[in-house]
Parts: sequence; structure tokens; C-alpha cells
Amino acid sequence: MKIGILVTGDNEAELRDEFGSFCDMTITLLKNCGLTGEFPVYDVCDGHFPEDPGECDGWAITGSPASAYEDLPWIGPLKALIRQIAEAEQPLLGICFGHQIIALALGGMVQKADVGWGLGLHRYQATGNGEALFGRARFAMNAIHQDQVSVLPEGAELLAASDFCPAAMLRYNGFGLTFQAHPEFLTGYMSSLLPALTPKSFTEAQADAGVASLDHAAVAETVDSLMPVIKRLFRS
Repeated sequence: MKIGILVTGDNEAELRDEFGSFCDMTITLLKNCGLTGEFPVYDVCDGHFPEDPGECDGWAITGSPASAYEDLPWIGPLKALIRQIAEAEQPLLGICFGHQIIALALGGMVQKADVGWGLGLHRYQATGNGEALFGRARFAMNAIHQDQVSVLPEGAELLAASDFCPAAMLRYNGFGLTFQAHPEFLTGYMSSLLPALTPKSFTEAQADAGVASLDHAAVAETVDSLMPVIKRLFRS
């Protein structure tokens, strides 16, 4: 099996040696799900795109510091590729920025939320379909975002939500699965990332509150329940 990693951003340089890149963490998540094979890497933010979506059996889109609605040269081609992947009904996983750009490409809306930054541990309530899919009613995952999906595209099914993030997990007609939060971000990484992003992204007080909220056991329990579903996505 080939799962192409569409890289849309990278980790802070000072954290890369210890924790790896966004790409590395995404591949580790997929391997921890029991997926094996090849993981070709496409740095789409540097203009490296597949010639055809058939190059891989499935795809994953990483997180990014960019916004899905920004006027960047690679955003339009990425949205076009997402529509091709969707038309071919290839397995597609989206994380944070990936969650947002997939929704935007398929006709939804993404915007900066009035509630501001979501930092640290966030808890989500499953919908009925989400609980049936994952076998649990509540989720805890690490989050770092201020953009959100504000309007779901046609064909998107809501799987989990919170007061802060009403569109936290989505499924697309059986071929796509997306998370606003980061199942690939471990607690140790988050405790280093949030301080590293002050003061350029948010205040020290916001970072401290995010770090104080972290709960390794709660996140590990949630991610364990997500892994079989992610594996089935790519094995379907």
C-alpha cells in the first residue's frame, strides 16, 4: 500500500530534532495504526504535487501554520487535487489544516473563529454516528488552531463537536476522515510547542493555560480508539 503524505507545513526548527517534522509525526501515527507499506512525501507548499492521484492508494494532509483561505500559490492546486481524490473516492485523512482545506475544497467554508485560539487539551462530544463509528461518546485531543470549519460541505457528516469547535470531526461519504485536533501530537511535544510559539502567535499566559490543560492519559485513550478507524479507512 502507498499512502501519500501531502505536507502543507513544518514544525518549529528548534523542535524538529527532538520531535520530528509534521510529516514524520503523521507517518508515525499511520504506522501506529498498523498501516504498512510506502509513505511517499509531497511537499505541496513547495510546489511538489503528484502527477496523478492514482500514484498512491490513499492520502493524508498534514497540519500547517497557513490558513486554508490564504492566497498562496499552492492552495488552489491542492484544492483541485482534493477534488480529484474525492471524485476517485480514494481514502483521505485530514488533520487540522487538512481538515479545513478538505472542507473548503469540497464546498464548505473556513474562517477565523470569534472565540480565538484553541490551545492544549480539548474535549469533544460524539454525535450518534460518531459514537457508533468510534465506540465512544467523548474524545480528548491536543489542539492548536484559531481557524475553523464554519459551514460543512455537502456530503460531510459530523462525527464530533464541542462548544468551542462545532465541526471537530467529519466523515465524507465513506472515503474521507478529518480531525480539527491533532491525534499525531503527543503531550510532550505540545508542552514544548506552545511556549515556542510565544509571543509571535499568542501570549505567554495563553500558552501556559494550554500547557496546564494537557493530559497524556486522556489523549492516549482517545487516540487508541481512533486508530482502528483510521486503519479501516485505508483498508476499505
